Amino acid sequence: MRIQSKLGNESLLERRKTAFLCSRMVSDAVTVAVNGWLDTLSVETDCVMCGNHSPMEKVVFERLLRDKVPAILVLAEALHEFWDAQVEAALREGRLLIITHCDAGVHTVSSRSAFDRNLLMLMLADKIVIGFCKKGGNLERVLAGFGNVTYLYRQAQEIGRATEPVGVSRYTEKDNYLKESGIWSKEGSYANGSVTVELNRYGKEAYLKIIQESGTTRGVLGERLTFNRGEFAVFHRAIKHLKETFNATEERHDSIVVKSESGEVTVDYEQDDNCGVFVMMQSKRLANKQLREREVRIQVSEFPAFCEMLDMAASQWKL
Repeated sequence: MRIQSKLGNESLLERRKTAFLCSRMVSDAVTVAVNGWLDTLSVETDCVMCGNHSPMEKVVFERLLRDKVPAILVLAEALHEFWDAQVEAALREGRLLIITHCDAGVHTVSSRSAFDRNLLMLMLADKIVIGFCKKGGNLERVLAGFGNVTYLYRQAQEIGRATEPVGVSRYTEKDNYLKESGIWSKEGSYANGSVTVELNRYGKEAYLKIIQESGTTRGVLGERLTFNRGEFAVFHRAIKHLKETFNATEERHDSIVVKSESGEVTVDYEQDDNCGVFVMMQSKRLANKQLREREVRIQVSEFPAFCEMLDMAASQWKL
């Protein structure tokens, strides 16, 4: 595992570095513990490595930028072409380095690239701080064999593990912590992988992501659809209409198309192993002329549970 690309102050790699990682599913108790740790950081002596994949990692990165603590952002995809004003300011002032192990062709964060990103951080770190580690999750696996680990919060039982059969609504609400940051998410278990509906605010920009991941396919899924508020409102209405009017006995169903700055989203119906599936594909032609395609697949039997998650997101966004 090695660094493929860098942007910013490379001398930060020579400092004593603390890697921060956290499982996606957290509680208020985890948030309190992480905030307490952040309060102890020093601009003069600390340098923190973190990702921007899980909600808590995003919160930590924003706090590092705000408090001007030297930071290394470790991506699980290629370097971006554009960054927001806070990141640009940190780069100019020499208090931020952005690195990635991915080559220029990786534009989607997958379970595999996130796992490898975490491994790279652990290999580079002098000290490791874990906000919360879900039992049996990818983070627990990648930590195996590493010492010098501090756990800010421990919990013996897994959070949100449901036992209902597939097709039953089985989501877990990740506490609506730090409401001023606008962070909220739901996670559900589906036949084609877990699905997280995640609402975030980064600076003045608000966006919603629908993320599908599967530990068994390791990167074949790991896809995400992205919307701003107006785009999600249109998408949500289209999905509600589809739920109300869909008839599985019909031989043909027209595609639904929703425009989005992150790519046009097409919703199609197809048969997959004798099971009806809704395929949501977001496509965008990138600056390098490559076509980026992201796909989320939901079986028809699971569609009502998926729609319920979208309804909750719409309610949180006051749509």
